Amino acid sequence: MTGSSERKLSDLELRRLRVDQQFGVGAFDEAMKKMRPHRCNAHLEDFFDSVVSMDRVWEGFSLFVKCMGSQKGQEPSRIQRAASTSSS
Repeated sequence: MTGSSERKLSDLELRRLRVDQQFGVGAFDEAMKKMRPHRCNAHLEDFFDSVVSMDRVWEGFSLFVKCMGSQKGQEPSRIQRAASTSSS
């Protein structure tokens, strides 16, 4: 039956289906358990936070780019946020 009851699979569902077909049922779930965030993920989050708050945007971007270009274990330090950011 090809009616409106059929739905289009999301990209993630298609990926899961393809991986499970190629490597066996459950292969996608096993791979997802082993995934870790990128070593510069925290720097990227700092950059996004700085964009949202419009505070130290260039510094956040600069540190993220430096992190991406650095060797593992040589990442720059993250943005130091002030305890209270009340400036009038």
